[in-house]
Formats: sequence, C-alpha cells, structure tokens
Amino acid sequence: MKILSKSSRIIFILIISLSGWAGTVTGQSSANLDQNQGNRQLQKAREAFENMAYPEAIQRYEKLLEKGQLPDQGKEELALTYLKINQPKKAEEIYFSIGLKFLSTDHLLNYARALRYNGQYEKADRVISRYLEKRPNDRRAREFQNSSAKIQEIISNPRYAIEMVGFNSRESDFGPLIQNGILYFVSAREVNPVIKRRTPQTQSPFLNIFRAERQGQYFGNPELYSSDFRTMYHDGPVCFNATGTEIFITRNRFHSVFKKEDEEGNNPLYIVHAYRNNDGTWSTPTELPFNSPEYNCAHPFLTRDGKRLFFTSDNPDGQGGSDIYFVNRTNNGWSTPINAGPKINTEGDEMFPFMDENGRFYFSSNGHLGLGGLDIFAAEPVEGEIKVKNIGTPINSEKDDFSFFLQADTINGFFASNRPGGKGGDDIYRFRIENPLTFEKPRKSYIGIVVDKASEERIPSAIVGILDSTGTYLKEVTTNRSGLFQIPDSISGKITAIAAVEHYYPFEESFTLRNLSDTLVLAMRPKPAYGITGTIYEQDNNRPLYNAELRIASPGYDTDTVFTDNEGRFRARLNPYSNYDITILRQNYFPLRINYSTTGKDPGFVDLDESMNLTLEKAGIGETIEIPVNYNGEQLQSDDYQGLDDLLLFMKENPGIRLELSVHTDSRGEALENLGQSRNRAQAATDYLIKKGIPSIRIVPKGYGETRLKNNCKDGVPCSDREHQQNERTEITILEM
Repeated sequence: MKILSKSSRIIFILIISLSGWAGTVTGQSSANLDQNQGNRQLQKAREAFENMAYPEAIQRYEKLLEKGQLPDQGKEELALTYLKINQPKKAEEIYFSIGLKFLSTDHLLNYARALRYNGQYEKADRVISRYLEKRPNDRRAREFQNSSAKIQEIISNPRYAIEMVGFNSRESDFGPLIQNGILYFVSAREVNPVIKRRTPQTQSPFLNIFRAERQGQYFGNPELYSSDFRTMYHDGPVCFNATGTEIFITRNRFHSVFKKEDEEGNNPLYIVHAYRNNDGTWSTPTELPFNSPEYNCAHPFLTRDGKRLFFTSDNPDGQGGSDIYFVNRTNNGWSTPINAGPKINTEGDEMFPFMDENGRFYFSSNGHLGLGGLDIFAAEPVEGEIKVKNIGTPINSEKDDFSFFLQADTINGFFASNRPGGKGGDDIYRFRIENPLTFEKPRKSYIGIVVDKASEERIPSAIVGILDSTGTYLKEVTTNRSGLFQIPDSISGKITAIAAVEHYYPFEESFTLRNLSDTLVLAMRPKPAYGITGTIYEQDNNRPLYNAELRIASPGYDTDTVFTDNEGRFRARLNPYSNYDITILRQNYFPLRINYSTTGKDPGFVDLDESMNLTLEKAGIGETIEIPVNYNGEQLQSDDYQGLDDLLLFMKENPGIRLELSVHTDSRGEALENLGQSRNRAQAATDYLIKKGIPSIRIVPKGYGETRLKNNCKDGVPCSDREHQQNERTEITILEM
C-alpha cells in the first residue's frame, strides 16, 4: 500500500510499500538534455520516475551512476526513487555520497526520512537541524527536531507480543479484520496463473480480497473472497458493518475496459458500497457520493453503530498529504466529508483509520513523531482536548506499520508492516497487548532550566534536587536534552534547588514558586575545561569528513560520542588526569583508533591536528587492510581483542559490507602446519565476530599459511625475526558493499 507525492498533491497507489516525505523531481531544459547520450538517458530515467515506473527509473539511474555520468541532482532523484520502493538503505548511501553540504533543501528532509527508516535517529536529528537552518518556519520539521531521546523512550518500553501469521505470501498482504469469526484481508498474491496482470509501478499483481477461516487458535488456507468484488485493478482494503450485511471497498476508478485516467496518467481510488441480499449474495456495488475523480478516497472504516464512516483522502483542501475524513449517515444519506482536524492530521500522511470497542481511535501516520516510516498512533479526548500517542513497540518499527485492527476483547489484534524478516513486501502480524497504553491527564508544572553561567548554553542530564523551606528533600529530577526540568504544582512557596552535573561546580539557590508561567533559571559555574579539537580528513584527497563519529572511552566513565561538523571539525570535553581510547568511525571508511591522556596537561582544549594524523581510509570493493590481532597458538589472545573490536564496529556501521578475513603466517615451520594454523586462526577470529552479533554470511574466513609472503623470507632464505614477523598478519578484504 502506498501513498506517493506527485507534483502538487498526493496520489494513492495501492502497491507494496508506503511512502512519507517525498520531494519532486525537477527537469532540465531540452537543449541541455540533448547534449549527449548521458543526458538523454537521464531524461528517460526522469520520465520513468514521473510515470511511477520506478524499477525502470532505477535501472537507468544506476547505469549512469556506474559510468560516473550521474550529477548530484540525478543522485538525489535516484535516492528518492529508492525511497519510493522501500529501499531506504540504498537511499541513505546515495545521499551520504553526495554530502550533507551539497544536498538541496528538499532532499535534506528526504535524507532525514531515510535515516529514520534505518534507525539512525541522532543522525536524522542533525540533518533536520541543517534543513531548519534553511527553512526555519517548517512546523513539521521543528516537531521532529531533536526527537531521538523521545524515540529511545518509546523503544525502551515495549508493549506487545507479536508474531507473523502463517498465511502471508511473497507479495503484499495487509488490511486484516475479523467479521463474524472470519478473517478478511487484501493481498497482491497471484490468483490467475494464466492471465497475469501487473502494476506498472512495481510489476506486482493487483490487490484482491481474501478470507481465511479459523483453525484452532490461528487462521489459515486463505481463498479469494468473492468474484463479485473482483475488478480489473485493485480491490481493497475493505470494512463491514457490525452484522456483516454491508461492505465498503476501496477500488481504482475505471470505465469498462477503457480505464479513465486523470491528467497525470493515474487511476484514482474511490470507495464503493454494497448490501447483502436475503439469499446471501451481494448487491451491485455503488459509488459513495463524496468520491471525486480529482482526488483519492480509500481505507474505509464504519463505526460499530453504523452512523459514521471514516476514510483517507488526498483532497487538496486538507492539512497536507493524505488526511483522515469522516461522513455521518443521516436519513437523507451521507453528509459532506469533515476533516478529522489538526490534532489527527498533519502536513504528512495519515491513513488507515480504526476505532476499537471502547471508542479509542487508531490511525497510521508519518507526520506525527514516529520511529521511521508510518507508525500507528492512538487518539483519545483528555479534558476536552484530543491527545495523540505513538502506540509503541514492537508493533511500531523503523519501517512502515499500518492497517491496525483490534478484536472485541481489546487485547488481541492484527496489523501490517514491511519490516525486514517478513515473507513479502507487506506482511500481516498478530499481536497481544501486554503493557496497555494509557492517556493520563496532563499535570501542571513549574518549568526550570539549567544553563552554563559563562556561555548560557543549556545543560542536559543535570540532577536537580528540590527542598522545602525547612530543608526537607521533596523531589529529584533530571534535565532533558534541552536542559529543562519540571516541578509539579503540588509544590509551592519557597524552595531551594540544588544541582549537580559533570564538569560543573555544585549549585544551590533559593526560589519562591508563585506563577506557573515563571521559569526557574539555574546558572551553573563550569569547572576548568579539558578537551580536544581537530579535523577528520579522507586519506586519499585530504577532504574534510563531516558526520564522522568519535567514540571516546575512559575507564570509570561512560563512553561519550561526538560528531564532526560540516567542515570535519570536532570538539570534545574530557576529564582531568584521565586516559582515553578514541575510535573514529564513518560509514564506508575503515575505523581509526587513537589514544590520548589529559594527565600532565594544563586546562584547555588541545588541537590534535598538531600532533596526530586524523585521516580515514575509504573502504571499497577489493580493498585490503591489515588489522592487529594477536593469537595464542591457534586461539585468540584472551586479553587483547582491540583489532577485532574495531572490525566489529566497522561492520556494524556498514551493515551492507561482506568481507574476507584472512590469516597469514611466515615460512618458519612446515607449510601444511602453517596452512592449518592460519585456517584455525581465521575461524577463531570469525567466531568472535559472530558471537558479537555479525551474521556468518558476512564473513568468509580464509587461511593462506605461508603462500602470500610480503617479502622474500621464504624457505631457505635467512631473515631476521622482524622480517619474518612482517608475514604474520591478519587482513580483511572487502568483497561486497
């Protein structure tokens, strides 16, 4: 299921995946496009994109990319096309290769979207901050700014037990619901092996309605529901009334065998309605009056009393993207559609409305704060105001999660997702609620802020204690990422606030709490600073590398992480009299490890450029580097895993990389024994990485013994121990990226 952006409005296309933020692809003048074959191929790729023939567009873009003929604008278009077909990892790689500094404004938002799809929330925060520098008034982007902490809070509080159902296909399956004990859903699985009709966008079959009967605790053996409801194009998703005597179906608009497309070549969606006759057959479906050939209407849901029908539409008069609307059933028919309002709808896409037995409203959205693509949200009125909450994990994921259905027991239900590990494009999952979502009444609070007295910068993670006028300890709070904390209004009058945080002297000051609108400011005095600065460069061309990650570890302290800015610069505060192990990481580059100590140093920031080589070597297919690994015979040295731990970080930072891990020996000893020893060592190193979570398919262990000497120290040639030692090595070679 997908809702895609095209020109100035959202067009619904019922295909495998769902899209969120999407920019438009811009063209070039025909004069420029005719200059050479590369430009003509680029124009054809853009035409395929505009026609939503995404596989063809990708094929053309990729050919130009391989030849080095794809400009940055074309790379942006390729990345967006990857997003359209649910390949965010490839999209991220393309945006990354262009560079944050050179991305156009619209595609900064798409880059952030790809990062969120891939679970790179902190990196997405930085990209959104860059976008807001250019468009500070973008309300939706501001809501997503600095959201990684909130997302981590959602992730750390799982609420459901989930499992994939057994009847999913290799195509797209979604829209589950139970009516009269039978499970209905829509699927793109093949139903006619002779006549194969495919969508032009993804070359997948069109959707049809299926039913599956209960088999014990599960549902199985799905079959095509009714040939009466099968058309030439998409049919579904659907909903029924409470008794199963009415059905509402999403369809493509067409006229006879000659489908009527809109001016952009699309075949819009609309909703039809049918009654069950006394003999059990269905009446001929009729179109609902609020449909329009100018925009799409889809995803119907009828309330249990049958009086209100919710649906999704990209009516251009909405909040933006696709919105949720509803119509009321009256004695005179259906009312005029009513937008569900700005509490539900956003500038993004909202879809798949559902209401449970208790009146709680659910929907999918990429406009509210979520974990990546579409997330499922719940809405309830609290003190007369609609409140919206992310329903949490593991139902919601980094990918698209949608078409939520909760059974009458309000504990068990179904949803669909295109997350990895499924059988098809979209898969149906069943769930059970273990930690129910609650909507608590908002608590009124005093707001406080902790700042640096010298720079006035806000201080996160400061611990603030509140004492009353008698010195009794009342409460302890911690500042958030923005340096803010709250004191409940149950505390009033004169208080004393004490604060403590690393790198600052303790703070203590008295305040009088009078008005909730007042803000308490705790200005903490910084201790003398120790730290490092520097610039990370690419080894081959000395180009500064933005967004490189520095993991700074010291015994007795939590590992800190900083990132380089757009000029490759970094700045990190350190503790006095401490030793540091610093690992520098960047996607598609080999890691670099350096050591630094503040022992014996004066306060202040030291520029490492003056004393260290801070360059990263770019990884590429066929590239080979040596890593430090020490062995005890054929096993790993039990107290030294530094080289393998660096490799572990590299592989986790680059999940698409597959490599050969090879071990070599010198020529001393028997050749066959050396070969066996090297193979066992390679396997021991590989086993260590697998134990740490790297899939075995990503590592090919090889032992070469003395067959690939780096010098002339072969049998019979006198060499020093140092010369022999040059041949004792462990290497990695990139096989795939």
